[in-house]
Amino acid sequence: MIKKNLLTLAAVFVFLTLLFTIGRLGFLLYHWNFFAEFHGSEILLSLFDGIRFDLVVIAQTMGLICFFLFLLGNWSHNRWIGHLFFLLTLPVLIFYISIYVADLGYYQIIKRHLSFEVSLVFNDLPGALRQAVSGYLSLIILYFAFIGLLSFGWYKFWHRLRSIPDQKAGFLKHLLIIPIIFSALAIIGRGGFQSKPTDENFAYRNQHVQLGNLTLNAPYTVGVSLARDRVKKLELLETKRAQTAIRNLVKIPGDTFLDPEYPLLRKSISSSPYTRPLSNIVIIIMEGVPALWTGSFNPGIKSDTPYIDQIAAQGLNFTRFFGAGRYTTQGFGALISSIPALPSITLINSPFVQNSLLSIPRALKKLDYDMLFLSGYFEGSASIDSFMKSMGIQKTLNQNDFPDFEKISHTWGVWDEYVFDRFYSEVKQLQEPFLAIIEPCTTHSPHDVPDKKWEYHDKKSAASSWKNVLRYSDWSIGEFFKKASTLPSYNNTLFIITSDHVSETLPNQYADSARLPLIFYTPGGQIPPGENDSISSQTDLLPTVLDYLGLNPVHGSAGQSMLSREPDSGFAMHYNGSFILWFQDDLVSRYTNMVPDSRYDLKTDWKNQNNLIDKRPRPDIDTAFLAYMQTIQNGILKNRIYK
Repeated sequence: MIKKNLLTLAAVFVFLTLLFTIGRLGFLLYHWNFFAEFHGSEILLSLFDGIRFDLVVIAQTMGLICFFLFLLGNWSHNRWIGHLFFLLTLPVLIFYISIYVADLGYYQIIKRHLSFEVSLVFNDLPGALRQAVSGYLSLIILYFAFIGLLSFGWYKFWHRLRSIPDQKAGFLKHLLIIPIIFSALAIIGRGGFQSKPTDENFAYRNQHVQLGNLTLNAPYTVGVSLARDRVKKLELLETKRAQTAIRNLVKIPGDTFLDPEYPLLRKSISSSPYTRPLSNIVIIIMEGVPALWTGSFNPGIKSDTPYIDQIAAQGLNFTRFFGAGRYTTQGFGALISSIPALPSITLINSPFVQNSLLSIPRALKKLDYDMLFLSGYFEGSASIDSFMKSMGIQKTLNQNDFPDFEKISHTWGVWDEYVFDRFYSEVKQLQEPFLAIIEPCTTHSPHDVPDKKWEYHDKKSAASSWKNVLRYSDWSIGEFFKKASTLPSYNNTLFIITSDHVSETLPNQYADSARLPLIFYTPGGQIPPGENDSISSQTDLLPTVLDYLGLNPVHGSAGQSMLSREPDSGFAMHYNGSFILWFQDDLVSRYTNMVPDSRYDLKTDWKNQNNLIDKRPRPDIDTAFLAYMQTIQNGILKNRIYK
C-alpha cells in the first residue's frame, strides 16, 4: 500500500497547488486595480513565490492528514478507511475555499488578507450568519451550490485515487518510509531548510506591499493568526475625543492632517535647521545596550565605551530617549517603521506586516537610495532579516554570508569585529546616496568575549562580564569609524548610534529600565554637537530622518521629528511585558491593565521614591495615553495608519 499512499499524497499536493494558484490568479484579476502599475515580470515572480506559502498550508493540513495513511500500514487499503479520510479532508477543502471567497471582499476594503478576523466570526457565529443571510442571501445560495459541486468533485477525485490497485507491503518497508515522509512534510511545512519557519515577512521582496500580499494567501494568514492570541479593538475613549487627543500629541509645527479615517496621516513641512537633502544614512543598532552603561549618557560611571563617548562628544545626544519594549522585535518595529510595541501586537512576525506602512527604507527607496542591512546573527534570528526585506531593503546579510563563519562566531552569531569589518567593506561599495543598517550581536547574553585580552573586569559577576563584552563591542565600533573616515562618503553621512532595547529591568528605576543611547553624528558638521534632553522614543526615528533630509513627507508615524517639534512636547511609551510606562511632561506613569497606578517626577525622583498618583492627578496625561493606545491598535487592525 506504500505506492498508493505515496501517489495519494503527491496527487493531493498537485491538485491543491493548482487550486491555490487558480485562487491567487482570481485574487489578482479581482483586485487588478491594485496591481496594474507593476511590470508583468514582478507580478509573475510574486505568483511564483506564492507557491511556497501554498505548499506550507497544504503540508500542515492535508499533508498531515494523508500522512496518517502511512501509519495505518496495510489497513489503509480498507474501503471504510478511505471514506473516513475523505470525510476528514473535505472540511479542510471547504475551509480553504470559504476563506478565499471571503478574502476577496475583505481585501477590497482593508487592503490586507483575512487573518485574526476569522476568530471574531467564530465567537459570534449566529450573529454573523444572521447578518450574512439578511444582506447576501443570493450570493450565499450560489456559494453553497459551488461548495456542493466542489465536494462532489473532491469525492470523485479521492475515490479514483483510492481505487488504484496496489499490493500489500511488509512491516519493515512501512517502518522505513514513515520517517522519510514525515521529514519531507516537516521541511515543506516550515517553508524550506532555513533556520526559522516561514512567516509573513518572507513574502515581501521590496517596498511594494501589494506584491507581497499577492504572494501570500488567505488560508496561510488565517492559519498563522489562529495560532496566536486574538487582537481586540480597543474602546477606551469616544472616537472623536481620541482622535483629537492623539493629533494634539503627535503634531509638530507645520503638520497638516489629511484624512479623518487615518488619524495619524499627515503632511509635515520640514523646519529642521540641519536639513541636508540626500545625505547618506548609517544606523548602528546595538544589542541590548542601555544608556545607563555608556559613559556619555551616564557621566557618573567609569566608562567602558570610550569610542562611543568620543563620537558622542562630537554629536547630538538625545539623553532621554526610550525604547519601545524589552525585545529586539519590538525595538526594530519602532525604529524602522514607527510602530510602538503594544501588549497584543508586535509588528514583526504578525499578519500586520501586510499593512500599508511607511518605513525608513520604503521612504528612501523612492529617492533611489542604495540599501544594505547587515546582521551578525544567524539567519532568521527574530525574523529581523526577513522583516527588513519586507520593509524595503533587498540586500540583507547575516551570519551565513560570512565565509567559514563557524570559526568567527559565538553563541548567537559572528563576533562584532568581523561584522563591522564586513560592514565597512559593504558600505564602501554602496552608491550614494545610501542607507546602511547594522545589527551587531556580541553584547547579547551570555556576554562572552573572543579573547582574554578583553577581560578588563573580574568575571566573578554578571555585571563584569557585561562590561567586558561592552568594551569589546565599543572597540569594534571605534575600528569601524577609523576605517569609515577614509571613505569619500564620510562627510556626507549621518551616523545614528542607538540600541534595540534595554537588557534588564531595574525595579525602582523606570526611566533607566527603558532609556537607550541615541547619537546623531555628522562628520561634515551638518548637526553641531550638543544635548537634547526632551523625551523621545524609538518611534520618533522615522519622522526625524525624513525631517533631517528635508523630504516634507506624508506619513503616519506614531512619533514626531525630534529636530522640529516644540520644546517639551515629546512623549514615549515602553511596554514592559506586564505593564506600560508612559513618559510625558517630565513624568513617568505606570499603567497596569490600562489603569494608572504610579507616577514619578523625572526631574526630582529618578529612582521612583515618591509616588504622585494621588498627589498630582493628570487626567490630560491619562487621556493622551489612552488615545495613543486606542488609535494605534485600532489603526493597525483596520489598516488605517498610512496609505
